[in-house]
Amino acid sequence: MNHYNKHTHTLKFSLPGIIFLFLSTMLSGVIANEIKEDLTQISFEDLVNLEVSSVSKYSQKLSETAAAIYVITNEEIRRKGSTSIADSLRGVPGLEVARINNHNWAITSRGFNSDFANKLLVLIDGRSVYTPINSGVHWDTQDTLMEDIDRIEVIRGPGATLWGANAVNGVINVTTKEAKDTLGYISSIGTGTSDQIFGSLRYGGKITDDLYYRFFVKYHDIDRSKLSSGADANDQWDNRRSGFRLDWYPEAEKSFTLLGDLYNNKAEQLFNTSLATAVPGVFANGQLFGDTKLTGGHILGKYKSVLSNDSDIEIQAYYDRFHRRQLTVNMVVDTFDISLQHRFKLTDNHQIIWGAGYRAISDDLENTEFFTMTPDSQTVHIYNSFIQDEIKLMDDKLKLIFGTKIEINNYTNTEIQPNARLVYMPNDKNTLWGAVSRAVRTPSRSEFDLTLRSTLAPTAPLPQVLQGNDNYISEDLLAFEFGYRIQPNDRLNFDFAAYYNNYDNLRSFELTVSPPFAIFNVDNNFDGNAFGIELSSGFQVSDWWLLRTNYSYIELDLSNEGSIDTNTETLIEGSSPTHQIYLQSLMSLPLDIELDIGLRFVDDLNSQGISDYVGLDIHTSWRPTDNLELSIVGQSLLDSQHKEFSPNIVNIQITELESSVYGKITWKF
Repeated sequence: MNHYNKHTHTLKFSLPGIIFLFLSTMLSGVIANEIKEDLTQISFEDLVNLEVSSVSKYSQKLSETAAAIYVITNEEIRRKGSTSIADSLRGVPGLEVARINNHNWAITSRGFNSDFANKLLVLIDGRSVYTPINSGVHWDTQDTLMEDIDRIEVIRGPGATLWGANAVNGVINVTTKEAKDTLGYISSIGTGTSDQIFGSLRYGGKITDDLYYRFFVKYHDIDRSKLSSGADANDQWDNRRSGFRLDWYPEAEKSFTLLGDLYNNKAEQLFNTSLATAVPGVFANGQLFGDTKLTGGHILGKYKSVLSNDSDIEIQAYYDRFHRRQLTVNMVVDTFDISLQHRFKLTDNHQIIWGAGYRAISDDLENTEFFTMTPDSQTVHIYNSFIQDEIKLMDDKLKLIFGTKIEINNYTNTEIQPNARLVYMPNDKNTLWGAVSRAVRTPSRSEFDLTLRSTLAPTAPLPQVLQGNDNYISEDLLAFEFGYRIQPNDRLNFDFAAYYNNYDNLRSFELTVSPPFAIFNVDNNFDGNAFGIELSSGFQVSDWWLLRTNYSYIELDLSNEGSIDTNTETLIEGSSPTHQIYLQSLMSLPLDIELDIGLRFVDDLNSQGISDYVGLDIHTSWRPTDNLELSIVGQSLLDSQHKEFSPNIVNIQITELESSVYGKITWKF
């Protein structure tokens, strides 16, 4: 069990932190006594009434949803100073966001965090970026132009009925802006202590009155981070990306979207290995070093027709290619996906949404001494259909929502994932909701077919081998959720959620000793449960000052009856922080100055030997004209460096997050 340990903190400021705090203080010193009204671009009333689509697959007010949902707006991304999608997720209640090194992240919802966290489904403009090879998300390839993101909707809790398998503990849905909302030029350039140089250029225009387009290019070079010894780590990251979007509105109620991007990234990577065989790049201390090259892209098309206020139809198709080349593996994965959904009103009180889809995933892998997949190429076919009914009761004050998704896959055949939700809105200031859901995490290709050698524990008595199991079955969740939202007045709101999750058939690693190797076979011999609460609140102190507070608590309890795996239970329970707190202050000051402060506390990870820490982030900007913004951002300013997460699947180099500062200039014209 992961219990909270209280520690005494000594707050140490790094040199970049001291310099940045001095600059921020000087900047805030120009504030005059008079305060302009309505300077803040973040309206609390607007946040409460945001339209979201991830909960029900159609647009509805956030305050009316029957799920634990948090929305990160484009304005919040800008004012946090986030330079990546992963970084923008920090502070969301229920999410665990930790940086492993400068290009790898461990991100999950409601527990089970890992370098390949496998219970969180991530989508970008409706395209799933969940990897079918080893489960989870490759965060080193997930990017776009941050200025083009419209919002990021984060659902904590199961979303499998609408989104399918692997949406077990949460769904993150990144939605970019329509091309008609990004007309003109925007360019930016920045540099800093960690973000050595980054920049972007985007242009949007229109061909006719109903045909709009945009394209962008961006570049980001991140310097090496530090080891605990203070020496440089091997994790420099070089990221190049370009993309486009085309939106056509041939009729008032019809639209067609075509979008895509290409990327070419290079990241330094160091693996610890216990293999004695001499191969190029293996050092005497048992480390394998080399560049990881990541290339790929996608193209997506979407057609939508609004038939009436209560009816619409949508068809979407995309193709995605992902190519990862590193010393331990060389893989190419091609994904084709097509889906259809239809929403209509069956009667005045019944709103139906249903859909169907097909996905084909083809891979081609070059086996190495470290990584072997048998067979080395394969195509997986996934068929799915879903239906959900929303029933209005008690003059629209009470709604019952129930439905299910059926999926057929190559590994476990048929999976059924139902849910039932109830939402009660006695007035426009109060919302109560509850839900019971089933979700599954289907096996990945690796859990069936992989042999992974020597990258697990370089100091082990015997070289270790991880072996797949073609009898592996889906992990199963039965979730119970409850939530309450209240807005006592126009300046204050609270959003509370509690959950109890019961898990069956969780992954275990069963040891068999077969000299000269220690072989770990993948199996399903763990069960467990999780209990947690999440609270977010907002207080509009004045028209120019907004305060937010987010809090998360989680308690994980796993049991390994019938398993000889003695490590996984402790590892999983101790890889999630019991408590997380995030405090944020957003101020729009006179002279077009913004000063935004984020303070986050993350509890210790006792199975990893990582102490709790407090992170301080500050964003300050000045707009001398409507078209020019100058900003300075400081991140993790309270100490020079600290560790956030240790990889627990593949033994890559463990680095520490450094305190950093960067400056940025943005032009719009």
